Amino acid sequence: MTSKKILQHLDTLNLSYEIIPHPPIHSADEPDTICEAHNLPRQKSLVLRNKKKTKFWMFTVLGGQKTDLKAIGDLVGDRVSFAKPEQLHELLNVTPGSCSPFGLLYDTDHQVEFWLQKELLESEFQGFHPNDNTMTVKMKTEDFQKFIVSTNREVKIVEFPLNT
Repeated sequence: MTSKKILQHLDTLNLSYEIIPHPPIHSADEPDTICEAHNLPRQKSLVLRNKKKTKFWMFTVLGGQKTDLKAIGDLVGDRVSFAKPEQLHELLNVTPGSCSPFGLLYDTDHQVEFWLQKELLESEFQGFHPNDNTMTVKMKTEDFQKFIVSTNREVKIVEFPLNT
């Protein structure tokens, strides 16, 4: 199970976290009582690709807001569209509806560039599916940042709405 590897990695890093089990959540557009009940920002992770399928980006942003793909394309300097389910599985070992930054642990070739909405850094806690949409891992934002650093990648910060 992919969540086991992610949780073992968090343990290896000595990060504190809480596992919150829940019914499957398939989309960031679903009502999210989990976030409300556990003091978590509502967020979504979008995995995008360029037309040639040679570049990939993950944007983790606040949920409940429209995400302008054209503006993101202008930001990254390429036309973007959503990655296909098979690309999600190959790159991040995840299926649509379970995508989160924890999947970056599986991207050992660093093909996916990670972008985080600035406003999320203002939250005390973060909560993401560990590649399994029947649970959420809640952790302090600074521990989440340590996780990202452990994947040997830079976090690019983005503010929305984009003014390109």
